Amino acid sequence: MITKVTHVSVLVNDQDEALKFYVDTLGLEKRSDDPMPGSENQRWLTVGPKDQPDVEIILQATDWGVEPITTEERAALVGKAPGLLFQTNDIKADVEALKAKG
Repeated sequence: MITKVTHVSVLVNDQDEALKFYVDTLGLEKRSDDPMPGSENQRWLTVGPKDQPDVEIILQATDWGVEPITTEERAALVGKAPGLLFQTNDIKADVEALKAKG
């Protein structure tokens, strides 16, 4: 059974600008800022509400794992296609249950 949402992904053009906005403007705290394995310029960057340590917002660069795209195509991605990560106590059972539901 899915027990909670742990991460939400937000696409951003510039991770540094997004970090500044989420921390300085919205008052969230930076949780992690680590290089992505196998990449020179991509980072795993997360923020979250100070009083909610079990939820993180991933400030995901628009060029993560995609073919080279134009500046206009990248700009069109910002703020779209958020992703969710769930915590579960039995992933195999949940996968089978969801498959059964189509």
